[in-house]
Amino acid sequence: MHQNLDSLNLFKQLKEEVLCKYKDSFPYWEGTLEDFGNKEIAELQELIEAAIKQRISEKWVYTHLKPTDNEKLPREDMLNILSVWVGYSGWDEFRVKAKGKLVESEKRFSKKKGKKILIVSVALFVLGFVVVFGGGKFFNEKEYVFRFYDQYTQKEVLASNFSVDLVANSASLQRQKIVGGRLKIKSDIDSVQLKIVSPYYKDELFSILFNKEEIAIYLQPDDYAMMLRMCMNSEKDWEKRREQLEKIISDEAEIVEIMYDDIGVEFLNKEEFIDKITIPIESTNTMEIVDILYSEKGKITALKFIQKSKNGQ
Repeated sequence: MHQNLDSLNLFKQLKEEVLCKYKDSFPYWEGTLEDFGNKEIAELQELIEAAIKQRISEKWVYTHLKPTDNEKLPREDMLNILSVWVGYSGWDEFRVKAKGKLVESEKRFSKKKGKKILIVSVALFVLGFVVVFGGGKFFNEKEYVFRFYDQYTQKEVLASNFSVDLVANSASLQRQKIVGGRLKIKSDIDSVQLKIVSPYYKDELFSILFNKEEIAIYLQPDDYAMMLRMCMNSEKDWEKRREQLEKIISDEAEIVEIMYDDIGVEFLNKEEFIDKITIPIESTNTMEIVDILYSEKGKITALKFIQKSKNGQ
């Protein structure tokens, strides 16, 4: 048990080095691995493949890199790929050197411990200076809660399959965490802009005035994406569903299934995809859309979806 916990802590350090390596190529990224979306995952895949001729799947990133806490250690061959990419000969070398860094860190902490009182005193002085001469701006921050609603049904959207980017005072967009389907932020400014990104709702930029502590955001559904979700979760009207899908999907559409249990993806053409979600089998109601793109004429030209496990995980 202790050995497993130790290995998971080392894997967490490896993930931090992966993020640092990614930022070497994309220095303006301000998020964490947990905040990675389809764009950042694709960039990471390209960096690894170009550097060491190895590849990690999008599903593997969702399963092992994006979670804040991992319950089990990934396979060693995948740990070797990441270790080599960040500059080691493999997982074994990373593990040994990472443990050495922890020892050195503990020694430095021990040396600094005797200066703790001085550091705390300086920090208190600086805080007092900010309060007295800075107008106490820090203490003027208020917490605001954003609740999201479907514009058609007026029901609250609690799903976590959308992201929110924040822009304030013309600053760069910053990815925000959605907790329980709601967003909480602290701010001392008067207004903010929120960019909503979701496979099931249209991308929109909302200008928000902070005139109340709980703010409602109404999202406009993406009709075709909603139709696809209905088809994936329905067990009747098979012929009608086929006709609808034939109309909304381009003949040249690029359709990708992200494997849940296996590492990798599967490419489907239009007819294979329609057969997959209109033939009445047990697994059709465990599919979710990950990403969707349209042509200028409004037809679906690219689609990514995931086949979840039978228990819904």
